[in-house]
Amino acid sequence: MPILQRSHAPAQQSIQAEIDRQQRDTDLDRRCQKAVVDLPPDLGHFGQADIIQRENLVERAAAIGQRMQAAIDEVWPFTHELFESDDVTRSVAESGIGVDPATLREAWEKTIGTVLQQATLETPTSTWKPTGGRTGVHTEALSYLLAEMQVLHRAHSGARW
Repeated sequence: MPILQRSHAPAQQSIQAEIDRQQRDTDLDRRCQKAVVDLPPDLGHFGQADIIQRENLVERAAAIGQRMQAAIDEVWPFTHELFESDDVTRSVAESGIGVDPATLREAWEKTIGTVLQQATLETPTSTWKPTGGRTGVHTEALSYLLAEMQVLHRAHSGARW
């Protein structure tokens, strides 16, 4: 399995888990809607509780969708950098050791587009595209991440992962 595919596996699994969770929520909502429809005319106090539960489930499903869309919108600008080529990646691809990341973009966009569509999420249209990761130019967030990783390493020196 190519390195790029392996590096995407956790993200794909995370997206698939969220899609599965949303599907379960949708299925549960359908069952709740059916239960509300099947209630007798005299709802009684249990019927009112069922209606309230269904409304809570609908709100919960909407909130999950909004959180997923917000998360995708936040990381989307960085995805283009996965497919940037430089002299090193082109040289590695030409020698047959690896692939040029630029050649993977079309298949990735098709796959991610399908996943987002199935999850009823929108493909972001952000025009901001930070770059420079391959040349060592990173955002301030990386310094905090590295500092935390160093603390972990220092606290557990000799640990094997």
